[in-house]
Amino acid sequence: MAKKIRRLGLLHLVLLMQMSTIVVHAQVAPDAGTVRQEIETKRETEIPIEPPPPTAQALPVETPPSGPTVTVSSFEFSGNVLMDSQKLAVATAGFVARPVDFSELQKAPIAVADAYRQEGWIVQAFLPLQEINNGVVKIQIVEALFGVARLEGNQPRRITFERLSRMIDAQQRRGASLAVGALDRGLLLINDLPGVTATGNLSPGKDERETDLLLKVQDDRLLSGEVIIDNAGSRFTGEERFIGTVSLNSPFRFGEQLSATLLYSEGTEYAQLAANMPIGSDGWRVGLNVSHLGYELVAPEFDALNAKGSSTAFGTNASYPLIRARAASLNVSVSYENSRFENEANDITSTRYKVDTLATNLNGYAFDDWGGGGFSRAALAITYGTVDLTGSPNELAVAATTKADGGFGKANYFVSRQQRVTEIFSAYAAVSGQLAGGNLESSEKFYLGGASAIR
Repeated sequence: MAKKIRRLGLLHLVLLMQMSTIVVHAQVAPDAGTVRQEIETKRETEIPIEPPPPTAQALPVETPPSGPTVTVSSFEFSGNVLMDSQKLAVATAGFVARPVDFSELQKAPIAVADAYRQEGWIVQAFLPLQEINNGVVKIQIVEALFGVARLEGNQPRRITFERLSRMIDAQQRRGASLAVGALDRGLLLINDLPGVTATGNLSPGKDERETDLLLKVQDDRLLSGEVIIDNAGSRFTGEERFIGTVSLNSPFRFGEQLSATLLYSEGTEYAQLAANMPIGSDGWRVGLNVSHLGYELVAPEFDALNAKGSSTAFGTNASYPLIRARAASLNVSVSYENSRFENEANDITSTRYKVDTLATNLNGYAFDDWGGGGFSRAALAITYGTVDLTGSPNELAVAATTKADGGFGKANYFVSRQQRVTEIFSAYAAVSGQLAGGNLESSEKFYLGGASAIR
């Protein structure tokens, strides 16, 4: 018989708008799985700040006297391959069938270049020397080809310029038509690397049609970190928390990062070591992490239990940016984790088990102009795993009741929206939840508490 699908969701609205249904149950003592879930559950709430897009070097424009006017009957385009003349005629329709002087006529090639840019291409358009017959005006178009990425300024110390140049080449092939989106993706992927910040300018290349990308690279700190002191912890293990994170950014000059995190509260000691590095030049990253948790319950109602426990986890992951642009981003990742849990009450082991999970995650964000502008974020995670209770004191009890051992599957989702209301005021709403095919072990359950939720 198909297992019943259990649904658990959470809706919270900032601005004191709140709708929730809470069912009160008998107090259940948290265990190692619950405590670790509380620590590792986090929501991305900050709006990403992207570096500026590649810009073309401004060329001086001489504006001649207005002079006589001409009534344009049509434009004749030459050199256009990426866009047909019909589309360009639409872009320049505002200059047709009315008298225009020379200074206004110069705006027609600008309209052509803008039309190309909207399609994602960079061109040079101009009025060649000509005699205007029967109102037909010629516009010459030079569709830019990509030359090379060149370094502007000092050599970066955190990452070699050769690696950065290969990342641009992986998106924008040399000698191919210059695509704004491809260059932009390459520049954003560079800025995703720990250790550097880069900006780009477009510059004339060696050949007449070629355009190069001048990269200005600034080294970030080799060592970075943060310290947080808050009261967002659980009252069962201590609300006041100290959290410290330190990262080593690209010490071997290829975009790797090593990091360590420590969390301490009255009843919790948690530490994690992680490492990740790029693979290839197209945005792939792989990583490893290991963590250990020790806890004891400090809430007065559980004093008689003397409850404590531990958890150790090892994980590996790989991620890839399916979409990387200024207006939107979408990442896919696959992760595997092996976790071991042990819980005690009055110095007697109550549970001892291990969990293996394989998860696929999609997460992304997008900016839009709807209703004055806003920012949306979404995430979806599909997880399959197994719980092994072999030898655990509660093995038979679980098999006879919750049946949380063996294989399981679940899906977690998260959607948020930050909407601009006025120049200084915005509204935020978020929905998150979980679907599961049966009862889950505590570390895989949906967590309601925390600083970004209501309960």
